[in-house]
Amino acid sequence: MSIAPLPMDTGVLITLAAATGSWNVLEALGCPIVVTQTVMDEIRCGPKGSPGADTVLPDCMSVWNEEFEISPWLLGVLDKGEASVIALALAKRWPVVAIDESVGRSVARTARLRLTGSLGILIKVKRKNYPLTIADSIAKIRTAGIWIGADVEQTALKLAGEL
Repeated sequence: MSIAPLPMDTGVLITLAAATGSWNVLEALGCPIVVTQTVMDEIRCGPKGSPGADTVLPDCMSVWNEEFEISPWLLGVLDKGEASVIALALAKRWPVVAIDESVGRSVARTARLRLTGSLGILIKVKRKNYPLTIADSIAKIRTAGIWIGADVEQTALKLAGEL
């Protein structure tokens, strides 16, 4: 049985690029990563030098170019990237999505999808001996202007064994 791809939203990819300088960390997950064309367009239209804007796709990542339907309801409550990630996961019956934003996570839960986010991914790869610390990653994320709440930080540090 093959491993289901992990559809990933823009915010997660930007945060991972801020934390590690690339998306190579995704190789350590051991599963294919899929981004929709909408997500890739959102990342690539960011200002030059912004996290992810010029980042090279690792071998484990592909851009989904086949057509799939996005419900008007999803487009009404989410941004296009999040809506496309959830719609693709539902269309392909992939059980997990990677989304950081709270509204997107809530909608994904309502659709009975399991979730991960940027910090969850970093914790998982750290457990697989990828060379990083969550504390340093969070500092880099914040330096890039990405907000992480103190409670989320404390939980991530505990789960990573850094607290």
